[in-house]
Amino acid sequence: MVRSTVILSFVVLLLAASGESTAITYTGSLSSDTGGLEGSGIWVDMSLLPLAEQPNWVPAAITWTVSENPDLSWHYVYELTVYRGDVSHMIIETSLNFTIGDVLNCTEDYDVQWYTPGPSNPLMPENIYGVKFDDLTETTEVITFDSSRMPVWGNFYSRDGVAGGGGQNAVWNAGFVDPEFDPETPIYDGSYRYHIIVPNTEIAGEVIPEPASVALLLMGLPGLALYARRRNR
Repeated sequence: MVRSTVILSFVVLLLAASGESTAITYTGSLSSDTGGLEGSGIWVDMSLLPLAEQPNWVPAAITWTVSENPDLSWHYVYELTVYRGDVSHMIIETSLNFTIGDVLNCTEDYDVQWYTPGPSNPLMPENIYGVKFDDLTETTEVITFDSSRMPVWGNFYSRDGVAGGGGQNAVWNAGFVDPEFDPETPIYDGSYRYHIIVPNTEIAGEVIPEPASVALLLMGLPGLALYARRRNR
C-alpha cells in the first residue's frame, strides 16, 4: 500500500510540474513607411497632403501584444495609429468557426462574420472572415479582448469613416495579398511575411506533458518502486 501511494504521489507531482506554464508574450508591429502596411489615402501617402501639412504627417502603424493568461486563455491587444481622419472600424481575421462567444472582456462593439470588398470596405484586398470592431472614433485606437483561441499569423483591415485628403483612407497588412494565405509558421516576436498575430481555431486546453517529462517519468518509476520495496522490508 505504501509503495503504491509513493509511486502515485510521484506521478502526480511530475505531471503537475510538467503542466506548469510560464507566461508567454508575443509582440510585433508593422508600419506603412517600412512596407509592412499597404493602403490608400493620406494614411499611407504623405504627398496627398498640402505642403504646409506634410511635416506633421505620421505613417500608419499597428502594434500588437498577445499574452497568455493564467487560465491558459489569451489576451489580445492591438493599437492602430493613423494620421488625420478617424478610424471607422477594424477587422481582425479569425478562423471560420470563431464566434461572438469567443471574444471576452471587450469594451468595443463587435460582430463576427464574412466581410467583402465594397463600399463598406473599400479597396480591401479580398474576402476576410473575422471579428469587426465598430464605432471607433480616434486616430489612435486600442482594442483589447480575451479569447480561448490560440494565436497564429493572419490579417487585418481598417478604414476611415470619412474620406480625407486625396481619397478614401484605408490600411491593411501587406501580407494580406501574399499568395501564402494564413501561414502555419509558429508565431514569434515580430511579423512573418507582413502578417499579424490573430486568434486561431485551436482552443487552449489541457497541457500535455512534453516528451522529455514522460521519459523522465518512465525512467524514475523503476527506481522509485525499488526504493519503496526496501522501505517495506
